[in-house]
Amino acid sequence: MSWLSTHKPHSKSVRDYFRQLLDYEDSHTRIRLLDCVVGCRAAYLAVETVEKIGTPVRQVMAGVCAIEHIRDPKGNNFRYNLMDETMNPGLYKAPRRILEQLTPTTDPESMKWRERAWAWVGERERAGYRPLQPGDVVESPRPLDFSDGRRRSLFVISSNDPYTWRRTRGYSVEDGQEVDLRYIHRALARIDLEPQLRPEAEGPVAVRSFMLPEGEEVHLAVSMARPAAAPVRSRLLAKSEDLERLTEQVDRINRAYQERQYSQWQQNAMEPTL
Repeated sequence: MSWLSTHKPHSKSVRDYFRQLLDYEDSHTRIRLLDCVVGCRAAYLAVETVEKIGTPVRQVMAGVCAIEHIRDPKGNNFRYNLMDETMNPGLYKAPRRILEQLTPTTDPESMKWRERAWAWVGERERAGYRPLQPGDVVESPRPLDFSDGRRRSLFVISSNDPYTWRRTRGYSVEDGQEVDLRYIHRALARIDLEPQLRPEAEGPVAVRSFMLPEGEEVHLAVSMARPAAAPVRSRLLAKSEDLERLTEQVDRINRAYQERQYSQWQQNAMEPTL
């Protein structure tokens, strides 16, 4: 299929556009878009076809669509080239969730395309790649300047579509402000934190909580003992979903820290002055 240009209303997503384009049903056939994953320059579709004549036959094939967002004198703003797997297109980076919905096929070109797609998925998984998920703690290699004039480097992911950059947002650990991370998410590195505080953690320690869109909460234990100029990452101690347990641990550490401070004050007060 060749490239086609059209005007897509901004209120309509690419997924909804393809659903309206592909969904079809008559007395003989039903075609339905089951799923669609949209990236920056390509969309991968799982399309169901059911033949109603005689014994119903159901088949799910992959659709591959190269997409571009344009602006031309005719008012078109969306350009696409829709293909299916039987054409063995050069775009093969389909996510696992699309590939797992496909039904078996004997078409040789489809089998070649699926083999390349599964090989790509396997390479990413063997490399340990995992899309950012709400609740992940990530950091930037250097502090980032934001439009409000503040610099931030450590974030808790609040929302993310793993197949597109348009919905990546997070909370700043430094000040709790929700920020837009869609243009920088690929430069952020995930940090794996301990599920609980270690006994040797130094105080004082504070608990900072962040509410995620699905109603879940993320609680971080942050050491306040280091100077403000130190990297924020060095002050992160633990991440937990159990606020009560984390708070109890923090309270014990802070009490022990206060006792050490008081003991040190008493010792200095008893020392004779020259």
